[in-house]
Amino acid sequence: MELVSNGRFCNDQPIGWELFNADVIPSSRGGGRITPAHPAGGVFQRLHTAPRRDYKISFVLGYEASIRKGSLEVFWNGASILKGVDFPGFARTPFSGRVTAISNTSELRFLFVDTGGWFTLDGVSVRP
Repeated sequence: MELVSNGRFCNDQPIGWELFNADVIPSSRGGGRITPAHPAGGVFQRLHTAPRRDYKISFVLGYEASIRKGSLEVFWNGASILKGVDFPGFARTPFSGRVTAISNTSELRFLFVDTGGWFTLDGVSVRP
């Protein structure tokens, strides 16, 4: 059973996602184009989970750089599960991993650093 709402960012508004210091618009190639405000911003969702249960997180991420390099970090319940600092642009790339819930609610957060470019996030999924 899928826990993430609107993991493809299919709507004109990022329904299901909460924004912080960022703009999100649907990309013509699918997913959401995320442009963080200075110094950083992103999106997150709070998910209904079961304590001590394992979940698979997967998503597709790309970065269209302008002249500066980008940085990002992905968090599960406040713990960093993926971090990239000062990397050049890259094509859409799938990422996945396993996490464990610690309560009935878990937070998945994507943090992007102001770069002058934009990130494309698509296919976000969390499943038992």
